[in-house]
Amino acid sequence: MSALTTKQMIEQLTLGILSPSSSLRERFILTESLNGLVRLAKIEQRMEIKRSVEKASELATATAARRQTKALVHKISSEMIQPALKFD
Repeated sequence: MSALTTKQMIEQLTLGILSPSSSLRERFILTESLNGLVRLAKIEQRMEIKRSVEKASELATATAARRQTKALVHKISSEMIQPALKFD
């Protein structure tokens, strides 16, 4: 079974929901309403993906900053310990 396109699915929904005696106007309104819902769902999906990417980016940035801080603290502490060992 092949995947249906959005247009085909909307056509099938329209045929299944409305009676055969429905007017052309009723079909048009339902079809356009369903198209609007599809557009809204796509926008919401893009926004959610964008939020997820931003969150992952912030997490990666925070992790990199922690690593950099840890490396800097380690470098400073090792530089402080080495001169003390030389004088002993």
